[in-house]
This record gives sequence, C-alpha cells and structure tokens, in this order.
Amino acid sequence: MPSCGRGGGQSAPNGGGPASPGSHPHPTGPVGRRNLVGTQRQKLLPGLPGAAPSPFPGQACISRNECVVHGHPSNDELPFAQGDLVKVDVGALKNGFIGDAAWTYHLGPPNPSDRALMDAGIASLRAGIAAIKPGGELLDWAVAVQDLVEGQLGLHLVRGFGGHGVGRQLHEAPFIANVRPSYPGEWTECRVRWKPGMLVALEPMIAIGTGETTQEHRAWPINIADGSRSVHHEHDVLITESGTEILTEALESLPDELPV
Repeated sequence: MPSCGRGGGQSAPNGGGPASPGSHPHPTGPVGRRNLVGTQRQKLLPGLPGAAPSPFPGQACISRNECVVHGHPSNDELPFAQGDLVKVDVGALKNGFIGDAAWTYHLGPPNPSDRALMDAGIASLRAGIAAIKPGGELLDWAVAVQDLVEGQLGLHLVRGFGGHGVGRQLHEAPFIANVRPSYPGEWTECRVRWKPGMLVALEPMIAIGTGETTQEHRAWPINIADGSRSVHHEHDVLITESGTEILTEALESLPDELPV
C-alpha cells in the first residue's frame, strides 16, 4: 500500500504538467494516465460512480478556480490561462491497493490572495495530521483544521465533502469531515478512534468567500456557490503505533507555481 500511495502522490504533479496558458484541459487526463502506466499503476477515475447520474468521464479530476472538486476535461472548456488555480486529483491502483492524492497549482506567479489560499490548504493538512494520535478521535482532525482555516485565517472549508478510508476501494469508511458537526447526527463517525493500521485520505477543500457549493442537476463538477476561488489538497496517511506516516509527502517537495 505505501508504494501505491506514493505513486498517487507522484502522478498528481506529473498530471498537471500540461497545465500551461493556452493549453487545453482535455489532454491532461491522458498524460496522467501515461504517467501511471509507466510506474505499473492503473488509473481509477474513468467510470468511477459517484453523486452524479453518470460515471466520472475523465482520467483525472481537473478543477479550476471556483470549481473546487470533480472537474473533468471537456472539449467545451476554455484553454488554461495565466492566473488559473488548478486542482489535480488522481487515484492509482497497484497490487490491489489504492492511492488517492490531490494538489493545487497556480499558473504563473500567484497574487497575495491566491498564495495565501494555497498556503492555507497545505497548512491545514499539516495541522490536522499533527492532531492525529492513536486512540484519539476523528474529530481531533476536524477541530485542528477548522480552528486554523476558519478561526485563524478567516477562510471557508467546503461543506459536505471530506476525507475517507482508502485501501482496497477508493472510498471506504470512515468518512472524515473537515469541520465539527453542527447538529446531532450530522457526522456520526466523529467519535471513531484512530487506530494503528488505519489508512485514510485526508483532503481539506477551502474557498475564499463561502463553504457552500453548487452542482447542476447532480452532475459533475462541484463549484463554489459564490464563484470565489478555491484549493484542494489531499494526502494518504497511515496511522502507526507512534503517530502517522504521510505516504504522499512527495507532493510537498514539488513546486506548486508552474512556469508560464
């Protein structure tokens, strides 16, 4: 499993390689597919069922600007432009185990607002993972993430989406919200305890203006309701006897500002 998680982490930035001003989003998916084939990993997303009336149509989730997640290449999309915030989310399968990773890239030098938003996504992952202790509760992750993003930074965590278990299936129990439950019964798994051997995909999604989203006719993609810009960062994390191991940590060592 660590091998596959690391493969997912390696393929996300490579999948973002063609994301340059003037290029079209449509070729990005096949490039991500070729990267995984070269490492004996199989792409998962094509045909993936989800909260939409049709299977996911892309080789990778490519989400720009106000589109926070589950964007997909389309011939109707405009070419990439300087200043785009591009989220690349990929899944990989190797030896029966799954890796799932996402990262946000900026085309060209970001303005201060975009850079702060990107930094908030990375910092929220680090803060949440640091709060995970064997024997602690899933809620500890959400408290750390929400206190940083909304309490300290004044940004908005996207509601209704969160992390999940991962392993033999792309989405396994438990669901891991990025915010505290706001009413009894909203997040029934929040008191589940972290145990060594658990493997989870943790993925804060953050927007500038609101945490609410829109989804036309229950179809892909998911957009921020007020049109504000957004980021999405996702790590695969193994819970160990002593704490955590980030299997997709390679994502943090690669540049997230792409040259134009």
